[in-house]
Amino acid sequence: MKKLVRIVFACVLASALCLGVASIGFADDEERAVDSAVESDGNLFLNAANIDVDDGDYTIDVALAGGSGKVSIASPANLTVKDHVAYAQVEWSSENYDYMVVDGIKYLPVSNDGCSLFEVPVTAYDKPITIYAETLAMSAPHEIEYTLTFDSASVMSVGGGFNALPVVIGVVVVVLVVIIVVIAARRRR
Repeated sequence: MKKLVRIVFACVLASALCLGVASIGFADDEERAVDSAVESDGNLFLNAANIDVDDGDYTIDVALAGGSGKVSIASPANLTVKDHVAYAQVEWSSENYDYMVVDGIKYLPVSNDGCSLFEVPVTAYDKPITIYAETLAMSAPHEIEYTLTFDSASVMSVGGGFNALPVVIGVVVVVLVVIIVVIAARRRR
């Protein structure tokens, strides 16, 4: 009986070790700062802030302030992280915005289908970022100053953010170990 307990203990320990090694093997250990321009679909993203999340697709709460208060933006906003640099999709409630200026760089809309949609770098978290957006809704085009505040605590993964492979490997190893122990115990009887 003591031998069987030792075998089960060794199997559980081996399973835990396998699960830990699998998790480490699939972890993204590349932490690098992006200090230079990153080119994405023809847009230059300068001075984008790094975020401590894995590359992928997320949502993030964003607050808009400034302007006349007649326009809003969708929140949460879609957030794409690539090389630990985040790009937010800012979706205005109006289709009348023809550009945005973030950190001195002009961005054109990626869509004007029912709303003005822009992909811009997130240059800071948890503090207001001053931006300018030109609207065509008035008698003449007007560039209006706004602030956007991205809440880093609200970042949520949009599907696929969890890597289940290490868990599956661990479960398979544990099941195989239990089967082997049960077969060994039955043969002894």
